[in-house]
Amino acid sequence: MIIGLTGTNQAGKTKCGDYLKQKGFEYFSHSDELRTICAERGGNPNDREQLINLGNELRSKYGVDYITNILIRKIRESDSKNSIADSCRNPGEVERLRREGDFFLLAIDAPPQMRYERGIIGGRIPSNMSFEQFISQEMRENSKDPAGQQLHIVRGMANYLIWNDSEDVTNLYKKIDNALIELGIIEVSRV
Repeated sequence: MIIGLTGTNQAGKTKCGDYLKQKGFEYFSHSDELRTICAERGGNPNDREQLINLGNELRSKYGVDYITNILIRKIRESDSKNSIADSCRNPGEVERLRREGDFFLLAIDAPPQMRYERGIIGGRIPSNMSFEQFISQEMRENSKDPAGQQLHIVRGMANYLIWNDSEDVTNLYKKIDNALIELGIIEVSRV
């Protein structure tokens, strides 16, 4: 089984992925693959703009499922029974993962102001970035370009939406468990 994760910046995808790893899922990430390629090209793998541009370039040149095909190859090589495919950002990525069968997409989201504050506090967003700049960058992640990031469309493809509007991680874990139960991935007794 593969669980795909999608969501807005600082919504809680990493915490969701970490929790699923505790449940025995092996972790694979579109973003990690982009960071590797970016570093190999001499770029800054921690620069979000560079990663967005690189992802758009690769999807445009080699197909919208280019990075997903790398993940699928690694998932197959791992012989993992249960895997995570984090950071799904384009409908083509989701469609490719669905062709693997036994795939569920979880979307994680939270209020924009809360996500912005999480990013500032956690150091994942530059301290000099304004809330308006944060929102502007997010709008770029909802491109109409078929090879671009289309987070709103991908969110609409999700099997389940987790609204992560609490700072208590225990609440997020309960919501993840509820999603897994409702999707029939785990039984109530296993939570």
